[in-house]
Amino acid sequence: MVESSPAVDHLFINTWEILLDDGEQIVVVSNSEPSSAALCDYLTKVNLPCTAATDLDQLCSILGSQRIAVAVLNLSFVEKSDTDILSRLRHEYPELGIIAVAPR
Repeated sequence: MVESSPAVDHLFINTWEILLDDGEQIVVVSNSEPSSAALCDYLTKVNLPCTAATDLDQLCSILGSQRIAVAVLNLSFVEKSDTDILSRLRHEYPELGIIAVAPR
């Protein structure tokens, strides 16, 4: 289930300012396709362009072919990765914002 944070809602209600440049997107990364889809649906509803990845190869393909400003990583994806994905992303994409989330 995707629930919005009251703090985030408060920011949108007061400003409605989208801090992505034209053509930039958010990528949601999770080994659960339904979870990725649900979060992307929510982000799209609040006018934040979003795409999803369910594995490292898909994530790297997206990062190499699209303008991604922020990656939202499911912590279980990070923990199951056989590489140190956070270090790799920081090294290869230093301008990429990274948010790691833990499902409840």
